[in-house]
Amino acid sequence: MTILADTSIWVDGLRASNSWLPQALRTPGPIAYTEPVLMELLLGARNESEWENLRRFVTGGTLVPFDSASDFDAAAAINWVGRRRGLTAGKVDCLILAVAQRADARFITRDRGQGELAQLLGIDLAS
Repeated sequence: MTILADTSIWVDGLRASNSWLPQALRTPGPIAYTEPVLMELLLGARNESEWENLRRFVTGGTLVPFDSASDFDAAAAINWVGRRRGLTAGKVDCLILAVAQRADARFITRDRGQGELAQLLGIDLAS
């Protein structure tokens, strides 16, 4: 089953020498990203070389495509459900959760609030 990795997981994979992510990307497997994750990571690039390295690293995973026809609406609904329960999540976090929910993907994040919201939505969390 596909594991959609949030931006926080990709950042950990870049920073931690003992991260499981680089190894997981070297073998055919279920580590996935979506366009909002790629965007968040590329926004952190400080130069063209870093941009290319980030892009190459992330696109080593499997793409779970963003579907604007359904995911924007679902992200707004996710944000609304979270707010009603006292959980706040960023707009991009809600977009990523919408993709995970639509694709029925397992989800992994280091963001506690986003993880709580995922659980509330019934999205299966990977650890």
